[in-house]
Amino acid sequence: MAGSARALAGLGRLEEAEPLTTRVLAASQEADDRYTLSLGNVALAEVRWHQGDLRDARTFAGRAVDAA
Repeated sequence: MAGSARALAGLGRLEEAEPLTTRVLAASQEADDRYTLSLGNVALAEVRWHQGDLRDARTFAGRAVDAA
């Protein structure tokens, strides 16, 4: 799902990408899956970047590194 969210964000389909990232993050936390948590944070960072919210993009990118 994280890959799909990133692809959608790259296509500018942010309204579809953002809910996917939320689902990825929730599922990865529930499963205690740090790899998927990292990918979900990368995807959300990309969504925020495309939205022009660079502060949040940086925050989620940092979380991706921390989870890796």
